Parts: sequence; C-alpha cells; structure tokens
Amino acid sequence: MLLRITVGWHILYEGLWKHEQEEFSADNFLAQSSGPFADFYHQKVMKDFEWRKHFDKEWNFDQLDRYYTRFMNQTSLDADAQSIADRALAARKANIASSLDAPENRKLIDDYFKQWDALHAKHELLKAGKGDTSFDRQRLWEAEQKLRNEARPWLAPLQAQHDGFREDLNRVLPLTERDKKIKPTWKEIFRDNDLFVTYTNIAIGFCLIVGLFSRLAALGGAVFLGLIVAATWQWPGYYNPPSHPAQGHSMFVTKEFVEMMALVVLTMIPTGRWGGLDYFLYNAFVRPNLVEKD
Repeated sequence: MLLRITVGWHILYEGLWKHEQEEFSADNFLAQSSGPFADFYHQKVMKDFEWRKHFDKEWNFDQLDRYYTRFMNQTSLDADAQSIADRALAARKANIASSLDAPENRKLIDDYFKQWDALHAKHELLKAGKGDTSFDRQRLWEAEQKLRNEARPWLAPLQAQHDGFREDLNRVLPLTERDKKIKPTWKEIFRDNDLFVTYTNIAIGFCLIVGLFSRLAALGGAVFLGLIVAATWQWPGYYNPPSHPAQGHSMFVTKEFVEMMALVVLTMIPTGRWGGLDYFLYNAFVRPNLVEKD
C-alpha cells in the first residue's frame, strides 16, 4: 500500500506540475532520445523534430486560429472587444507571413531543410548497414542536435507572435477576468501528446493514491515509464547522450526502470482492496457475482 501511494504521488505531482506550465512540452526530452526507438520518438511522437511545421505559414495560422476559437468559446466578449480580437488575429498573421515570406529568411529556411535532407540520406545508409557503428550513430545524433539548435534563433520571432497574440486576447478581457487559463478541449487533449500525457499522469497518480482501479492504473503507469526507459536507452552498442553527473551512472537499470518494475508488481497484486476504493467496488459488484456462481 505504501509503495502504491508513494509511486502514485510521484506520478500525480509530475502531472500537476506539467499542468501548471504555460505550455508544457516533452519535445526537448524526446529530442535527446537515441537507440533503436529514436526514429519513433522523433518522427511519430514529437510534434516537429525538424521544425518543418514551425516554418510553415499555414501551420502557424492554424495554431492562431485554434487558440482564437478556444478563447472565444470560453469567454464572453462584447462586439467592440471581439472586433479588437479579430484585428489582433489578422495583425499577427500578417507579421508571421511577412517574416516567413521575406526572401532572405526563405533562403535560410530552404538551406536549413536541405541540410536535414542530407542527414536523412546518411541515416538511410546506417539503416542499410553501411557504417552502422556506435561512433557513426553518435556523429549523426550530434549533427541532428546541432542542426535543431541552429534554428532556435529563427523560431524566436515566430513564437513571439504566438505569445503576443495570447497577450492581445488577454488584454481585451475585463480586468476581473484577465489571466484566465484557457483550457484545451477533450479533442485537443487526445490529439496532443503532451496534453494527453499530462492528464493521464494526473489520473494514474490519483487512482494509485486512493486505490481506485489500482491495478489498471499501475499498468498504465508501467507503460508510461516503459516509454521513458525506451527514450533514454542505456544499452551497450548504442550511443547514449551524456547525462548530468547528478543523475548518477547506470546500465540497463535506471531509476525509471526501477519504478516501472515496482508498478509491474503492483499490477499483479490487489493492494486497492486492502486499503483503497477498490475494496468497496469489489464487494459491491465483483464479490456478489462470485458468490452467486459458487
């Protein structure tokens, strides 16, 4: 029971911390992943590993429109305030278009993507078994990280437009409603990996603490930690990015691996029935059916 509550508290607090951030993203963590699952995390889980969407004008417009729609659905503006919000949206879109369509910026972006295409060609050679050594993978990993970091200064002006638009909308609200947290819709939660992880962490942690569907929650937590273990691959023969000295040193068995195995154990034993809400569910719905069958 103590193990269940302790691990549950850790996962719950992680979820609550993510929820409190303005825009939590696991992309920086996932971008560091290496090993056999790196391609999956970079291309399938991350929103935009190569920043191709961020440098796309229509994608930026869509992000502004999504937040505008969510804001309007959760607030009540009069006609004058809505007119100001509409003008702010148009102005931010114009600023983004001006930045991305500028000839000098377009050339930089095109050259940047050509470098990514060259790295893809090297990656395909490694997959074909040509030079597939830990050293070759290290060089490719370092080249990808360097290229991602080169683009960050170019992304800052675009992100400033998105942040500025949120502040524009915040200012049109009455003083008593300003700084209101605009919540994502359920559809957005299921479509956005970061939002989905945040809310599932909260749900899993809460269920483990109170002993509600505790075995199912433990299984969900074990799967989540398994994904983290796969992203921080610590196996010989694969390049592992250097970690901070405070994290210690490990091979195979990391701190996340230990907690994952603890959740695997909790999946197999009904601790929720010994001290949790599962006790009442079991005796109210499951046990009567078992008695009838006997």
